[in-house]
Amino acid sequence: MLVAIHQPEFLPWAGLFEKMSRADLFVVLDDVQFSKNDYQNRTRVKGQAGAQWLTVPVAHKAGQPINEVEVSGDAWRAKHWKTLVSCYARAPHFREYAPAFEELYSRPWARLAELNVAALDLAARALGIEKKWAFSSGLKAGGRKSGLVLNICERVGATRYYSGRTGSTYLDRDEFARAGIEIVVQEFKHPTYEQLFMKEAGFVAGLSIVDMLFNCGPSSRELLTRQ
Repeated sequence: MLVAIHQPEFLPWAGLFEKMSRADLFVVLDDVQFSKNDYQNRTRVKGQAGAQWLTVPVAHKAGQPINEVEVSGDAWRAKHWKTLVSCYARAPHFREYAPAFEELYSRPWARLAELNVAALDLAARALGIEKKWAFSSGLKAGGRKSGLVLNICERVGATRYYSGRTGSTYLDRDEFARAGIEIVVQEFKHPTYEQLFMKEAGFVAGLSIVDMLFNCGPSSRELLTRQ
């Protein structure tokens, strides 16, 4: 069984969904320390002036786990949606997916993790990804860094762990080998496609998955897995 593990990020880039699409089980790492102004509470989209941030304001304490971080206020929801309309209203598949995303933004959110998981689920379903999910907070695996990942893998019965390239550098490969768990390193090459605005500047990689969905529609899943 191939298992992927990742923090719940806010409408993240395509690479996370490639991991989700290939894994047999996707573990949401929701009880590790929150990192402010990382991708846990913000993402990038492309508008007339190029790439720009969409940030979810949060109230948090130092060392607080992601699943305890609170969303601060409601004004950001209308601002985000207005930005998405401005950036993608003319995209080929905007109308196809807009109602679901507008509904997401219409709901009040108390906790960041709840928002992020709902957004991940929405995007995954739009991509046609149907996977079993688990949450690290419910597994009570314990440990730090490589030890935590290994403990989670053992708890869920993984035989292979699907790691990102950066994350693979801190894994204790000997420990994984002794546990009989193979480390599979993601070799994701970001697909290029037709984007709106500033085409002369070239393709902008690493944007939110909404950029791919609004521009490519149903072919997005194929783009993700065409490696």
